[in-house]
Amino acid sequence: MPSFPTPCSTLLLFAVVVATFRTPSAAAAADAGQPAMLTPWVGPYGGVPAWKDVKVEEFVPAFELAMNQQRAEIRAIAENP
Repeated sequence: MPSFPTPCSTLLLFAVVVATFRTPSAAAAADAGQPAMLTPWVGPYGGVPAWKDVKVEEFVPAFELAMNQQRAEIRAIAENP
């Protein structure tokens, strides 16, 4: 029988992905009206997203923003002779 991830493990994975892709430019973009989960995090261990402000419809835009930033970084590395 296949094993499916639990909602909690999926949320943890999401938090790790967003934290991994977070850059200063992402913080600046977040302050300009981007998804709440991309605003600067506060608290111990590097902080956590402001979950009370996160809306379900913000997940896809946040993933897309993070993935586009990573693609740009990979492209810059690949194009650097």
